[in-house]
Amino acid sequence: MTYLNSFCEVLKRKLFESANIANDKVYFYKVKDINDNFFEPMSEKVEQQYKSADGHEIESGKMNHIRSSSAMIYNLLGNSGVEIKENTLLPAGVYEKRFEQQISTLESSSRAANLDAWLCNDKAEIFIEAKCLEWIENGTDVRLKDKYFKSENYFYKRTADVFIKTGRLISCSQYDSCQMFKHTLAIYNDLLERVVTNKKIYLVNVVWELPEYEKLNSNFLKRYRLQEELEHLEFEYFRDNMKDIISLIAEETKCVFEIKYLTVKEFCDLINYHKYQKNYLNRYI
Repeated sequence: MTYLNSFCEVLKRKLFESANIANDKVYFYKVKDINDNFFEPMSEKVEQQYKSADGHEIESGKMNHIRSSSAMIYNLLGNSGVEIKENTLLPAGVYEKRFEQQISTLESSSRAANLDAWLCNDKAEIFIEAKCLEWIENGTDVRLKDKYFKSENYFYKRTADVFIKTGRLISCSQYDSCQMFKHTLAIYNDLLERVVTNKKIYLVNVVWELPEYEKLNSNFLKRYRLQEELEHLEFEYFRDNMKDIISLIAEETKCVFEIKYLTVKEFCDLINYHKYQKNYLNRYI
């Protein structure tokens, strides 16, 4: 068994433990019917949000995969509004929600940043980038493309130098710093375009990590623990080097802006679920 497939096996077993589906409904690591990968069928509204995005998560069959991060964040947030309980990590309250939020990064580029979910109320906004096994597979860019180092490509050219300077500092070998830099730039553009002020704004990685009680081949487990440690260290490195952009967003919008890394378990602990959904979500915890 390959390193990556060992995690797929964990996710597959936990799906069978948490959901009432038969073995013959899963082919290798993919469900035959997309609804067997969901706690509840998608509403028409949510389905349209996915279908109108350029990720083609439904049409391509990506969301049929047990390891799908899009399916994971949909299961974590569901069809209706999201209620975050009192906690020390994210603002409590009831949030409206949108999946596959697309926001432009560069004026010169037709491709938008695709954030997996966006939660919003009158006091706070939470932009979410979810990762299931992508970070373990580790096929991310380690350096930004050249277009991010040219001020003429930015929507707000007067502040482009802050992003260009920071972009030279954030390269990582494990943590997906390039994607999170682009998401931050997109959020900056979005806040200015919508004239958002005096709110709390968060960019949050929601990341599946192997539960402590799970066992792997000893060599795989050793490799995983080193990878996990590097992921955490590089996130801290990235966040520290984003301080000038964080300050810029605060100065220009009067918003508090934070970048956070939460495991799926940490994120789930913040949300008020009914017991059936909470039990189902044990497949990720």
